[in-house]
Amino acid sequence: MDPTSNLQPVQPPTSNLQPYNGAMWDAWRSACLRQDLVKHLWAEQAIRSQEVAEAFLVLPREYFLPHLPLEQVYQDEAIVVKRVDGEPRSSSSQPALMADMLEVLELAPGQRVLEIGAGTGYNAALLARLVGPRGRVVSVDIDPEMASAAQTHLAQAGLPEVQVVSGDGAAGWCARAPYDRIVVTVQQYDLSPAWVQQLKEGGLLLVPLTLHEPLRLALIPAFRREGRSLVARSGSLGAFMYMQGQMAHPRLAEPALALTSGPPEEGLVLLAESLQARAFFQALRNSRPGPGRWRPIARERAPAPSDLQHQGGLALLLGMEVGSRAFRLRSGHDRYGFKGYALGLVGPTGRGATVITTSELLHYADAEAAPEARALLDRWHALSCPGQRDFPITAVPTGEQPRPAQAGWSIARTHHTFLIGTPRR
Repeated sequence: MDPTSNLQPVQPPTSNLQPYNGAMWDAWRSACLRQDLVKHLWAEQAIRSQEVAEAFLVLPREYFLPHLPLEQVYQDEAIVVKRVDGEPRSSSSQPALMADMLEVLELAPGQRVLEIGAGTGYNAALLARLVGPRGRVVSVDIDPEMASAAQTHLAQAGLPEVQVVSGDGAAGWCARAPYDRIVVTVQQYDLSPAWVQQLKEGGLLLVPLTLHEPLRLALIPAFRREGRSLVARSGSLGAFMYMQGQMAHPRLAEPALALTSGPPEEGLVLLAESLQARAFFQALRNSRPGPGRWRPIARERAPAPSDLQHQGGLALLLGMEVGSRAFRLRSGHDRYGFKGYALGLVGPTGRGATVITTSELLHYADAEAAPEARALLDRWHALSCPGQRDFPITAVPTGEQPRPAQAGWSIARTHHTFLIGTPRR
């Protein structure tokens, strides 16, 4: 049932009831904007339950973003709250992503929750509303300034019982362990052993995870603890700012390469950290002057996904199959053969590359990658066109021998190895 269908318009304050003041009008505007946001998040299917809808309705986000206009506070957008040397260092996440993650966590009254990455404290406040007075929420942030501000915001919001700890989130917080749920709100390259140790058997660990660097593939799997293994049953799509501290996410150098001159939004940009792709496109750029170098030598019809969820599934399959030869492009004009975002792969010898758009295969310089691209699309269709979150993921301690049923592609990191299975048809 749609919990927004019974929402009544919030009545404005009137001088007949009590003296007018600016705070009353701000409170009224805030309540109206919260209703609008919840209706939007329900329509987008980010909110799917009465409990999460009520948490967003009763909790004013402006307590956690006190210096911003209300209209900006209630936009469905991430808001950067701290920069260091011009680089974003902390933010209040996009409400749609927060809502989706809260739904995936399946929170219940009385649960204990550990959050890694306090930010403004808003997500911890939503967690506290959902676990209720019998529950417990602890949030850890590596930045003492952010941790102190989050604690102040929570107290102002009437939630002083939420504990904010300044420390390295990689260590978790053993004083309140074990936890029913652990939610990580910073981008991870690996899983901390401390989180697994502090998670109850059967508990959920929701963590933004970089699975494939060249394609910037990021998934937010919900791992359930099964002994020493973690098995992902569902998850969200999205990415966060990189983890800092002991388990800092490696910085991916040169995140984008502009291949054409002029405004980047109108040109061709390589969005990949792939040496093979960079070498190929730099050579193509230097091969001859003029825009003709970017025209494909051949093109063929090949239906591919247009929505992000299924593009993510095809990208994951591409990344697992061809490794660092995979890449992602953005084109601002159809003079380059396509417009928008596209996947691609460099051929085995590096002489040519094939770009996979939503309707065509485009071959540049040489068609040597064409057979692999066709085979990839055929396999994706044979698997019933899986989305990114349709691939089962199991995390096991690195060095342990996986069970036969867990076999598939593997990504080995320092502490855990991630086993990517084939989606069930």
